[in-house]
Amino acid sequence: MSDLDGTDLETLELLMSYSRRPWSEIAEVVDLSPPAVPDRVERLQEIGVIRRFTVDIDRS
Repeated sequence: MSDLDGTDLETLELLMSYSRRPWSEIAEVVDLSPPAVPDRVERLQEIGVIRRFTVDIDRS
């Protein structure tokens, strides 16, 4: 994880606290343009920091 900068770490924290947060909201907090956020997230996936996105269903 040494390839991560402060923006990556802050983006990850925001996604971990609420994964459905809009890109535009993340962009505002981390001072990026809205189109740059999904590019960052994709790079984090490519380098293996984000391994998957899941859905946890209550089957009761």
